[in-house]
Amino acid sequence: IIGGMSLFGHMPIDLNKRIELLEGGIESIVVNYEEQYGSLPNKIRQRIMKNDHQALISSTIDTRDWQGIAEVLPDLTVPVFYFCGENDYFYEETVRAAKLIPNANFISIPDANHQQAYVKKHLILPQIIEFIENT
Repeated sequence: IIGGMSLFGHMPIDLNKRIELLEGGIESIVVNYEEQYGSLPNKIRQRIMKNDHQALISSTIDTRDWQGIAEVLPDLTVPVFYFCGENDYFYEETVRAAKLIPNANFISIPDANHQQAYVKKHLILPQIIEFIENT
């Protein structure tokens, strides 16, 4: 199960900017998100605020430096559930990757950006459950 991620090693956003924001603490990420997309529901905001910003910095550095796995996509033999919001900055790359994976089940989430694809779990969880039950 892959959600909103490029498998080509190309990141369509400036991850150095994200690292800089994270260095200011997790609150910086939340404020930046809300400035761009509007207020988060309080429950979601509280959950995000519990994240370890140092761990997220490490993860973001690894993502920034990742070279991708495009060369192995056509050889995958396992079923893959791949989803992405239609307004996600990874969308074009996820569509391209899904076409290269022989057993990919790609789900597009309407009117969702990268973060909203996870917040709108009611749109994706039933399909993930069905995929797991039938795999």
